[in-house]
Amino acid sequence: SVEECLSMPLMNDKSIQVEECTCLRVKDDGDTDNYATFSAKNESLGFELKYEFSARVFPWIAVWSEHHARKHAPWNGKERTRGMEFSSKPLPMSDLEN
Repeated sequence: SVEECLSMPLMNDKSIQVEECTCLRVKDDGDTDNYATFSAKNESLGFELKYEFSARVFPWIAVWSEHHARKHAPWNGKERTRGMEFSSKPLPMSDLEN
């Protein structure tokens, strides 16, 4: 399920380390004004973020997580975060890395 895929260990549980990236392709229906919507919700805080974007310009969404896994700077094995990046490529990297 999506919930299992996006689950994170408890905040202070440093025994489990997570470093992952999942890329999702946004459907392009061929319409010139093809807009898609992405939502992120935190029910415990009662907060929801909705973002509308052009699926033609940004056909990929990368969802990545970090939970005490990366030992190098700037994370230093201490960070817990999740990011969502809109991109024209399946993985967030520069053209020089391709």
